[in-house]
Amino acid sequence: MDRTFVLRMRVRLGIEIVALLGLAGAAALCVAEPPPVRNNSAEPAQAASPSLLERFLGARKKAAESAVLSEISQMDSAFKAYKERYGGYPPSDFNKLDDTQSPQYQALVRHIAHAFPHCDAMAEAAAVKKLGVKSPAQALCFWLQGLSPDPEHPVSKLLDDPTARIPMFNFEKARLKYPAGKKQCPVYVSEGGGDAPYVFFSHENYATQTPFNADFKQGGKGIARPYRSDNKDIGEFMNPKSFQIISAGHDGDFGGGKGSFPSGTGYQASDKDNLTNFADGTLGDAIPAQGRRK
Repeated sequence: MDRTFVLRMRVRLGIEIVALLGLAGAAALCVAEPPPVRNNSAEPAQAASPSLLERFLGARKKAAESAVLSEISQMDSAFKAYKERYGGYPPSDFNKLDDTQSPQYQALVRHIAHAFPHCDAMAEAAAVKKLGVKSPAQALCFWLQGLSPDPEHPVSKLLDDPTARIPMFNFEKARLKYPAGKKQCPVYVSEGGGDAPYVFFSHENYATQTPFNADFKQGGKGIARPYRSDNKDIGEFMNPKSFQIISAGHDGDFGGGKGSFPSGTGYQASDKDNLTNFADGTLGDAIPAQGRRK
């Protein structure tokens, strides 16, 4: 049985167990929890502790976050396997592909030429455009769905046979969304995040990356860009030599598209529940305690 499928089922089972336990606890609370006692004394009332229902909802949210982080980890591993197979991480910015002098076009052609030295890299870059790959959300699906094993036509072969791929990641078909029709490249939405897709930013494009926003009409709210790093000793951006994968989190809103990790400088409120491949929890969880009080 496929290992990715087994991991997903284990995570999903955990979420369902949390839900069932929480519903049982909430029902017990409704029956057994006594009414609040009025405080008629002059002493200030203490803050009420979270109810069982509130604790359940919090636990369920954490379980959903864990499921998304698990999937991000699997996609992270898939991109690393891609690098092992093809010799480098793929680009993520497909803006300005009509301009052969643009850094986006040059990065795409350079990657294809390196990965497939026997192909016509410019012709294969043109095939990428024909497949409708435009956004960093589509980039994630395009590269991880896999390329053709034909060393001379790794992309153009897909125009005739979209199934002729070596898949790098097993996507759940129900969560693949096709913003421009089945013949074009899809995006992949996370569970519990509404219609917001995962986005992929390659280190090759950090400086010139076209932000992911509503202009693409591919789901989600807000703006997604590569996150910067507080530690300039390791680089200007997080994961400076690889890539970033970002989920919009429970609210389906990427935030403002600006911010530095882990301080949270530049974050909007919606950035704070985002989940990534460079943090163990939400971006808000990673903000140092001193920064949270500001």
